[in-house]
Amino acid sequence: MVAASNTDVSDWADGEHPCEALGPRIQGNPLGLEEHRCVPFNLHVPVLPDAPRSYTGLRAYLAALESRFAPGHLAEGIVFHHPDGRRAKIKRKDFPRAA
Repeated sequence: MVAASNTDVSDWADGEHPCEALGPRIQGNPLGLEEHRCVPFNLHVPVLPDAPRSYTGLRAYLAALESRFAPGHLAEGIVFHHPDGRRAKIKRKDFPRAA
């Protein structure tokens, strides 16, 4: 897989790391990346303490949230991490467009 071969894992601890592949031929490349790469869910996790928890708050927040992986592009969404290991992802497209 091209994304895996383009990803520098030299500073990653030994073990398994769940990742998302991003790049030009993946889901229409919404981040406008020039090459494929893997982004680990459990390393370099951005913390968003100001992320709201209400429906309307999240809709507005995601409508303006910039990607940490491709500045100048909107983030696809947010992954919430629970202390017991569960994760949930909510995306901008999960909300209907405002009328």
